[in-house]
Amino acid sequence: MLHDVIFFLLGLGLVIAGGNYVTDGASAIARYFKLSSLLIGVTVVAFGSSMPDLVVCLSSTLKGHSELALGDVVGSNIIDILLAIGVIAAIRPIAVTGLTRGFDMPMLALSSLALFFCGDDILLDGAARNIIDRTDGLMLLSIFIIFMALSIYLNMNCPVDLKPQPGQQTKPSPKPDNRILLPIAMVAGGLTALVVGGNWFVDGASGIAEKAGISEGLIGLTIVSLGGAAPDIVTSVIATLKNEHGIAIGNILGACIFNVFFILGTCAVISPLNVAEIKPIDFGTLALAGVAVWLIRAFRKQIGRGAGVMLILAYAAYLTKLIIDFLK
Repeated sequence: MLHDVIFFLLGLGLVIAGGNYVTDGASAIARYFKLSSLLIGVTVVAFGSSMPDLVVCLSSTLKGHSELALGDVVGSNIIDILLAIGVIAAIRPIAVTGLTRGFDMPMLALSSLALFFCGDDILLDGAARNIIDRTDGLMLLSIFIIFMALSIYLNMNCPVDLKPQPGQQTKPSPKPDNRILLPIAMVAGGLTALVVGGNWFVDGASGIAEKAGISEGLIGLTIVSLGGAAPDIVTSVIATLKNEHGIAIGNILGACIFNVFFILGTCAVISPLNVAEIKPIDFGTLALAGVAVWLIRAFRKQIGRGAGVMLILAYAAYLTKLIIDFLK
């Protein structure tokens, strides 16, 4: 057990550090090419902060621990939507406008609903078991490609979203010199840490689950997903404190969309994902969270502190339910 715990903690440290380096390096590269903060948040930073989840899920799938991979994504998205958005809204109300309101938030709701439909075969189709197969994976990847193409096109052709938000400090564009080499090195080093750390993390987590008699699905929904979501939370909180509103909310929305459409889509194409330990209440909580955040902003001018506290309390209730079910 001690051996597994050590590998788990070392892997977690490498994954978080690698995610931070990939995020910082990718952001610097994106700014070098004069991309908007919203586009950076939804695509580059979201992809960078989702790298831990990608590495953990791919490693889990290739090693035959698909429940750990699925639990990681479902749990990470629940944490991102309820806890991360709740925390940054509690710190400072989130004024979501333009493309984020009209495109990214509906896509967040769509990703949550799509995973609910793909993962609940027994409930919806009366099938013998729940499984996310290659057909589901190809569908998720197809939506991801459309999302990326539309995100880039709409952000490049929407001047409102390219303007700095009130209180946001703009950074001068770097001169075309060798300064781009350091961000590239950061991305390369971060990716290396992610690959090594992801393998250690999965080995340690699966070992702990086996020896403690805990299902891999529960480990994925709690410990593994919290580790995977940590870069998203840290990145968004820091961005909020620095008045980088586009990166703060774009990171969360983009990460959730990436997790479902790209990460799970890729994993399901590699090998069908077993959904045995992930229950309808888990998929249902994610679906309701995604739709709730979209509806809150659809009918209000901002996601205020009160809504943020409610989202945090909703996550606390969900986590309590997981613990109670485990102790029964």
